[in-house]
Amino acid sequence: MRIKERIYPYPVIKEQGADFQNYKKSYFEYQIELRDNKLLVNIDTGKMIDALKPNSSNKISYGLQVESIKNKNRIFLSQKNPSFEVELSAKDFVDKVEINAFIYAEEEFSIDSRLEGIDVTSFLEGVLHFPKGGIIAVSRPTRQLNVLTNGNSRENPIVVAKDESLDDKDEAGLRFDIDMTHIKICLNSKNHKIYTTYGKSSEMKYFILNAMVVPAVTKALRVMIENKDDYLGEESNSPWAMLFNEKLENRGISLEEVSEGKFDFETVAQFILKKPIDKMFKDLEKISENK
Repeated sequence: MRIKERIYPYPVIKEQGADFQNYKKSYFEYQIELRDNKLLVNIDTGKMIDALKPNSSNKISYGLQVESIKNKNRIFLSQKNPSFEVELSAKDFVDKVEINAFIYAEEEFSIDSRLEGIDVTSFLEGVLHFPKGGIIAVSRPTRQLNVLTNGNSRENPIVVAKDESLDDKDEAGLRFDIDMTHIKICLNSKNHKIYTTYGKSSEMKYFILNAMVVPAVTKALRVMIENKDDYLGEESNSPWAMLFNEKLENRGISLEEVSEGKFDFETVAQFILKKPIDKMFKDLEKISENK
């Protein structure tokens, strides 16, 4: 279960590139890696406002929510150190595991944003009050790991997020943002609400894949091939590009063949996603037969 969005009586820091940020030029980052059933976590506050960084004047703790979608297991962890390890049971946490990181106040405190130079004067005339347990920073969007039975994993590079800048009346209602680490499907508020309410059921899985994920992966493939040296060079830091290339090689398809037009991008996207179009039509057939 994802941490639900709510209206806070104070601004909350989010990750760089999140759907909406209360603070200007302030964000936090975190890295996760699963190795031999140990989840390695590093939360970086380097880009946070100085007044909200851990120091002697305010006590801050780091939290992590880990949930296995398949096993219906969820744990909450609280740590004083921003870098820590979590032992995960291979039996209880496998397949899709969702992770949220957050930073919260261990005791209540206030800061005057006018003195700190923080541009959030719309909040209580610039005085920010954080209650005990109040969330100071929260990761957005939710990270997802695909955990294998051997305890290894890969982070799912495809994320769906709400984008406040997209007009609810806009005809498209979505946008694809591609970078080195993620393929982001941005939805306007209206469509995102419908997606989070109805789009996560098993019945809708392959309809969603074909409607949103396939076009996003298709665009990512074009970006990857057009910028091959950046995404797949010797010093590449694009995990999803390397994963896509590996999947294509396993099918005997080279990027040169795709670039030359021997395989179209839409077909290649179906291969990478294990042909969700066929699975969608099978589900459609079942739905029709049960009517």
